Amino acid sequence: MTATALYRIYSQDDALLYVGTTRHPRGRWKQHAKDKPWWPIVHYIDYKWLPTQAHAEALEQNAIAAECPPHNKQMPPWRLPVPVPLMQAWTDSFDSVAELAFEALSGGADLAAVAEAADWSPRYIVRLGLQRHVPWAEQYVARIREGKVKLS
Repeated sequence: MTATALYRIYSQDDALLYVGTTRHPRGRWKQHAKDKPWWPIVHYIDYKWLPTQAHAEALEQNAIAAECPPHNKQMPPWRLPVPVPLMQAWTDSFDSVAELAFEALSGGADLAAVAEAADWSPRYIVRLGLQRHVPWAEQYVARIREGKVKLS
């Protein structure tokens, strides 16, 4: 499973310009800066890490269909949005796994064991925890910085 970021690019007046997915956000944005004529009007980028590329792409398809960002090319017919009930079930399932993982880690469970059980990488769990402001993740990163633990 490979964590993938779903990102939205906005202008200064908070208008959505573009929706995309990537495993390497900074590199992707550098590429956009080189080849997108609309890049000078970008003000900020909002992104969210998801556990799989498939999940990120499904959310991307739905966002493009629902939000119609002006700089996304038209979706090909084979990239139809995922039905909302399926997407909601998927999101609910993901959130349940995340909550259980953070609860176990907060209770002292081993990160590697939780990662294996969730079928996520340890790095993804820490990144997701930081994104959601989970105290366990913030404490774990502080321990990494102090050299007390190493993230594999």
